[in-house]
Amino acid sequence: MRSKAIFYLCVIGGVYAAMEVLSLGVYSAAAGHAFSFEDIAVRQSARRVVAAEQVQGKDEAATALFNRQEFYPQFALNPYLGYTRNVTGEDLRLSPYGFYAEQDPIVASADKAVAIVGITGGSVAENMYVNDPARGILHHYLDKKFAPRKVVLAMLGMKGYAQPQQFIAVSHYLLLGGRLDMLVNLDGMNESYNYTDNQRRGLFPDYPWLWWGVFLNDFDPDSMAALGHMMMWREGQHTLADAFSHARFSVTASTLWSLLDGYFEAHMVRAELGLRKENAVPRYSTTGPDTMRRATPEALQEFKVKL
Repeated sequence: MRSKAIFYLCVIGGVYAAMEVLSLGVYSAAAGHAFSFEDIAVRQSARRVVAAEQVQGKDEAATALFNRQEFYPQFALNPYLGYTRNVTGEDLRLSPYGFYAEQDPIVASADKAVAIVGITGGSVAENMYVNDPARGILHHYLDKKFAPRKVVLAMLGMKGYAQPQQFIAVSHYLLLGGRLDMLVNLDGMNESYNYTDNQRRGLFPDYPWLWWGVFLNDFDPDSMAALGHMMMWREGQHTLADAFSHARFSVTASTLWSLLDGYFEAHMVRAELGLRKENAVPRYSTTGPDTMRRATPEALQEFKVKL
């Protein structure tokens, strides 16, 4: 009985040793270089970290695929205004409507003891508001003008805004029941620059300037499928690397992992290329009308003057 057990152990050991030797050849043929335990450990570790970051949405390359150009996390899409600041609760200077304000201007509108001064424009106007000395000077004059009422300053514009965004922001605020005792409009720079920059990017001139960077792609079903496949294969690589890392001192197991990882990588790259191809096609929801895309400088200047 004992000799039988030893025999079987020898057979199993011999088969395993043969598999290990055979795996060395298979690995070398597939990878194009000699097998190395250190190389396997480094690759598995890197795959686990990178794949985990992509699955958790922390990888910049994966984020860039999801967003056509550049994503501004401090901004949020708005169905009427293009975008506002992202209200997360971390910046207490923001009103619930995505603009800087000394207090909620809609709520303050119901208080007759309060004078509401709206400020609209682009980054120059917003930077003036967030600058404490500048806001103090504004209060110095406005507090006297509206005394004894309390003056509340409220932004109705922000970085990158250009007409008609300010007009729409003020109109929307008033439609919500807001009140204005005075409106300070500080703009002009963006109206001169944004339209030209938008046209250069292939966007309709009067679209919000940061639209190309803030707008999350409205993926069609093919794009969504490609993104899902890409993340599925990448998550599979993470799971495989994690599982096979416990057997990294086995040539056979490491070779099997390397082959499976390559298979997953090929499918992931194919899905990524499909997603990039989908994103390369301009979408109306991003670019808007193409009527001004090839406008002459004179026609663009006339368009600016109209707005």
